[in-house]
Amino acid sequence: MPSTFTFPASYGTSVTRTPRVKSVTFGDGYEQRQPDGINVFTDVWSMAFNNISPTDAMSIDTFLSGTGGTQYFLWTPPSGTEGKYICKEWSRTINTANSQSVTATFKRVFDL
Repeated sequence: MPSTFTFPASYGTSVTRTPRVKSVTFGDGYEQRQPDGINVFTDVWSMAFNNISPTDAMSIDTFLSGTGGTQYFLWTPPSGTEGKYICKEWSRTINTANSQSVTATFKRVFDL
């Protein structure tokens, strides 16, 4: 069973939605488009966890390291429904002795 990511994100977290579309362009400029598959929308979330404790920052880092960028985890985006996500890139910043920040990119996947 996959793990569930439960850390609350900071304000400023954003999503980019990109539909997968197949298109064919003809010589006269005419173009036909159609959805590419059943799950055509790819959601990519730019996550921010600002000014959190070093313990929480380490917990997020450990969680994401545990997935290795290949195993999906469950996560519920703000005002959304739970889905399967992977994270291939994140960074951790030490702000002060008692404050750190983590940024990460979550991509929705459709897995078995």
